Amino acid sequence: MIVRMLLRLLAGIALVTGLVLGAHAARFVAKSERTEGVVERIDARDDRCNRSRKHGKRKYDCTRYTAAIRFAHAGRDYTVEVGAGKHKGHGQPLANADLRPGQRVPMLVPRDAPQDALHGTGASLRVWGGALLAFLFAAVLAFVSFVRNRSR
Repeated sequence: MIVRMLLRLLAGIALVTGLVLGAHAARFVAKSERTEGVVERIDARDDRCNRSRKHGKRKYDCTRYTAAIRFAHAGRDYTVEVGAGKHKGHGQPLANADLRPGQRVPMLVPRDAPQDALHGTGASLRVWGGALLAFLFAAVLAFVSFVRNRSR
């Protein structure tokens, strides 16, 4: 009984967290303008990346790519750096990046803080991912609490 109540309490906390994160994401999208940016350059650096495995996390050598994207907002030019993918192995060529120099990409630019612009649209997981994860966690906890209830 205590475990069931604790699971439901945690599900409620996760639900409230999802609502707060969802409201924050909705406010971000509402206060942002959609524009188009241009990839100015791609940088690559050797790193160690995580790969989730059944028996724990394993690290592997990888090359991480970063893109500098230039866009105009309110008559000024801004540049933001965003992740542009990763590829297994060190010293991988820039051709393996998800973006290319000169490529036009959608941007979501907050009117009052253009330096916080995001690559993508308002439907991206960068914007809504936290809220979706919290709702999923709440649903799983609620489900488990009710299943435990019926099995007794």
